[in-house]
Amino acid sequence: MRKLTDTQLVILTAAVRRDSHAVLPLPKSLKVNKGTATRVLKALLANGLIEEQPTTLRAGVWRQDQAGQRYMLTITNTGMAGLEGGPAPAIKKQPATHAKNNTQAQHVAAQDKPANEDVASKRPGGKLATILELLQRSKGAPLADLEKATGWQSHSVRAALTGLRKRDILILRETQNGVTRYRVAAA
Repeated sequence: MRKLTDTQLVILTAAVRRDSHAVLPLPKSLKVNKGTATRVLKALLANGLIEEQPTTLRAGVWRQDQAGQRYMLTITNTGMAGLEGGPAPAIKKQPATHAKNNTQAQHVAAQDKPANEDVASKRPGGKLATILELLQRSKGAPLADLEKATGWQSHSVRAALTGLRKRDILILRETQNGVTRYRVAAA
């Protein structure tokens, strides 16, 4: 038994954020092939973290039986408990996949971390946390302040901003009096 993978965490987190708690469609930021996605979803089903529900919708259908009944996937209470700080759900080990897929999954996992508070909590006092703190000020921060706080060059700061955007953090860019400021949009 082992803990959830980053890919599984991304899928479950996206499901929790939806009003219907639907697992499908998978988040656009998750770049896995269809076979890998199917294996991940089957593992989540087998461990009771997601379940099938009958549906009449066309979007988000997981499968359709011979009688024409459509089924969607939704996160279970067990799956939600694991994400909300409850006991961490354990999951059965999945069979090894092709090395190329593992590399791709690691690349996706590096990109797809949950939003604001998780970025800061991974490395308190880290450079991304510092950038995020500056962006959360009411007026945000100009690029020069972000460069000074991190010691990075402007292209590195912009790359970090792009990385935060890929983590579903909405960063606004505003120009006033010839000064461009970046800030996190109010939730």
